[in-house]
Amino acid sequence: MKYRYYICDVFTERRFGGNPLAVLPKADGLSDHQMQQITREFNFSESAFVFPAKAGHTRHVRIFTPGGEIPFAGHPNVGTAFVLASAGEFGEINSSLTVTFEEEAGLVPVTIYREQGAVARCEVAAPQPLSLGKTVSAELVASAVSLSPEDISTDTHQPQVCSVGLPFVITELKDRPTLERAHINMSEFAVLAEIDSKPSMHLYVRVSDGFDIHARMFAPLSGVPEDPATGSASCALAGLLAYYRESPSGSFAWRIAQGVEMGRPSTLLARAEKADGTVQATWVGGSCVMVSEGFIQVDWRHAGGTCMNDPAKIIAFAKRYAEAWCTQNPENVAAFFAENGSLSVNDGPPAVGRAAIAEIARGFMREFLDMVVTFDKLEGQSNATAFHWTLTGTNTGPGGTGKRVRISGYELWRIDKDGLIAESKGHFDSAEYERQLKHGVDG
Repeated sequence: MKYRYYICDVFTERRFGGNPLAVLPKADGLSDHQMQQITREFNFSESAFVFPAKAGHTRHVRIFTPGGEIPFAGHPNVGTAFVLASAGEFGEINSSLTVTFEEEAGLVPVTIYREQGAVARCEVAAPQPLSLGKTVSAELVASAVSLSPEDISTDTHQPQVCSVGLPFVITELKDRPTLERAHINMSEFAVLAEIDSKPSMHLYVRVSDGFDIHARMFAPLSGVPEDPATGSASCALAGLLAYYRESPSGSFAWRIAQGVEMGRPSTLLARAEKADGTVQATWVGGSCVMVSEGFIQVDWRHAGGTCMNDPAKIIAFAKRYAEAWCTQNPENVAAFFAENGSLSVNDGPPAVGRAAIAEIARGFMREFLDMVVTFDKLEGQSNATAFHWTLTGTNTGPGGTGKRVRISGYELWRIDKDGLIAESKGHFDSAEYERQLKHGVDG
């Protein structure tokens, strides 16, 4: 099946600068494994996958690095808001619009600013308040980035784990040449892993060259040797510096340069609000540039659609479809349907789209945690194919009866030109199903 993607460069006004990001604006039907594969295919520091909102906000967004999913990151939120706004997903924007993304770390508000008929910049509010974790010895940090302990400045703070949704070891260095000399020492990063399973190291120096800060970020154990621009780390740094300001209250802002050493210069605008000695909130924002758009082909279990003219292929497709129902992952079922495909049960109203189809699958999977669906046979009918199945499982879900069920039925498939299910009409004996729920298959 095909999924549209956009690639944009984030925290820059120039194409091929900043931090590249892949955004899939309609990721319904993708499994965790598929999203991880796609992320590794693009091989950027992060890729973003957009789904319909689950809790009534603007969108649900999931973020993956080559090493795995993360709960929050700055540049994917800035870039995702830019892409969706540029594609017209939010309708007409006059001067500004704030949208809210649902993410693992919490709700992430993003304000989109429009100027001269185009999206000018986006600003992300961190989903969590500043959290200060343990300090890390200067010796350990220096070894991990091939420096000496004397290269680390501790006048304001020790190297410290900080987070506003994603943790970083934030460390101030003495000067710009020292920052430029830093590079990964993998054996010492492995020692850092005792503090965090995938430590991310954010180094910075204070400057006065048109920027307030120059920074670099290393996360090799997450598949990111170096990041050109790290919004979540910049938010955490803004919170940390505001925390150590003598002023008990105030609004503070920093212009941060990153990615210079990589040849992808980035500009991040970070700010923090402090009141009565407590950091109240942090933000990071910047500009984006669209680079490309296209489609990526994604197959479930390395073989997606089917060919109606090849009996062997459609049988294999049917077997994989039955297996998908046994995975306890509803997105695996939805992956067999076209983007706007439909599924109805016993002549009920159809569920249209992969997200709605996944909800139907989720309902059965919730009711039968040990559910097994077997493929029984295929029958050709006029303009359709009948997929016969048998479901076996124990009704142990919420409010379940604990009874064993074994029910057979069929789905009438209409397959589209891409070999995916455009329409499925499911049928089974609902009266017999209800009887078995009460008394069991042998009752």
